[in-house]
Amino acid sequence: MLSSLRPLPHRAVPLSAALAAVAFTLAGSAAAQAPRLEHDSSEATGKALQRTFDKAVSAQERGDFATACPLFAQVVEALPEKLGAKLALAGCYEGAGKLASAAAAYRAASALATKLRDGRGKLATDKSTELEVKAARLTVEVPDGVRALPGLVVTRDGRVVEASQLAHPLLADPGEVMVAASAPGKKPWSAKVTVTADGARVALPMLEDLAPEGGPTLPLVRAVEVEAPVEPAPARPWWPFLAGGAGLVSAGLAVGFGVDQMAAQKDFDASCKTLPRNGPACDGTSARLYRDFGLWIGLGAAGLGGIVAGTVGLVTRPGPRAAAPASASFTVVPMGTGAALVGRF
Repeated sequence: MLSSLRPLPHRAVPLSAALAAVAFTLAGSAAAQAPRLEHDSSEATGKALQRTFDKAVSAQERGDFATACPLFAQVVEALPEKLGAKLALAGCYEGAGKLASAAAAYRAASALATKLRDGRGKLATDKSTELEVKAARLTVEVPDGVRALPGLVVTRDGRVVEASQLAHPLLADPGEVMVAASAPGKKPWSAKVTVTADGARVALPMLEDLAPEGGPTLPLVRAVEVEAPVEPAPARPWWPFLAGGAGLVSAGLAVGFGVDQMAAQKDFDASCKTLPRNGPACDGTSARLYRDFGLWIGLGAAGLGGIVAGTVGLVTRPGPRAAAPASASFTVVPMGTGAALVGRF
């Protein structure tokens, strides 16, 4: 079933991939000689894994590590006790330039080789040590105030980073890494970090407090009306009195000239409408008559206007006036462990 596996070429990943192919082939041959299991599904699973491994080998020969490495990982997950599969995965990561992942995979292969007493363990150990020196580093700086938070959890791409690891730079593959931190009662924080061949550094900020839950319900909006005080009456204006007084004086003068006009009219009728007529006296009386009439009309009109203006000014004088009622609205906004009061007047 597994005897058709071809070894990887020297140019892809020289020694590790070849060892992986041989190991996987031997494992398959041994399995083929073993008694058949009760269910035929085991044979079908082995064939499927063989096809997956063959596809990974072909992709790696083409230099398509993006396809090959996930396929090798599927085989390792299904056959965790197969040393050849682990070495193949480590070699694929190394060929893809993911030196941190390759070093981790070689460490896992070394541990399994020690358990199986397989001589390839030294190869895996040496490769792991070599790649750890070359791999990029991600440094996560954690302030003392954050490090002391109870229940603090720091993750890298969803995997928890132990507190002991935070004290040292972490091996990381080039590319984007999601670093996140959380703690009970604190707002979670996360950030994307781009790791280059020279490494990267990220500093965790102080985590903000979460708003309290299950506290007393606060009134969100409350409107209040405040009764405004009555404004005092304005001072009494002076101009209605002046206009009215001037109007009364003008009216009195008009009355005087009206009386004098009537007297002049009697004199004119008695002396100037019968013969013999006294010319100079009649001319003086006539001038007096016209003068009195004109002054009576003019002063009378001015007096009437002044009296009317004064009366209107006194009648329409503004009295005490109440201001419009004032209103205010308040909004209680929860903030952190307290609340803020926002108002509008």
